[in-house]
Amino acid sequence: MIPEEFKTYFTSLSESSQELLITGLLDLKNDSSDLKEDLDARPNDCPHCGSGSVIGNGHLKGVQRYRCKACSKYFSTTTGKFWYNIKKKDKLKSYMHCLLSGYSIRKSANLVGISKQTSFNWRHKLLTSFSSISPEIFTGIVESDETFFYILRKGIKT
Repeated sequence: MIPEEFKTYFTSLSESSQELLITGLLDLKNDSSDLKEDLDARPNDCPHCGSGSVIGNGHLKGVQRYRCKACSKYFSTTTGKFWYNIKKKDKLKSYMHCLLSGYSIRKSANLVGISKQTSFNWRHKLLTSFSSISPEIFTGIVESDETFFYILRKGIKT
């Protein structure tokens, strides 16, 4: 889940700053701010084995497919990316704005114009991809305190 202080920070930004932040977050995962531009780029290496011997191998649903000569696996330019198999890529940016603003799944779906199930799926794909981006080293002071919970053990035989 997205921390509350991040939601507060995001909503306090101006609209242009929010747009810059969303574009920056998209750049972290796909090395390109334009999804269409990334779809047209030919891959240099196989995402499965890392081999450089990649050949084009037809189209599937309008997307160029590739085959690795080393491992014989098929892939496309979106393989391994969070927008893999997303049909409405043009609505992804506005959905990310809703996600970072802390809107519910239902409200996000209504604002963007997608179904609730699509909103749910996109949210989990995005949150999973953000969790893979972690800070390098945790630094600072951490304080903790013990918490005691009363457990009633009535009726439990040991």
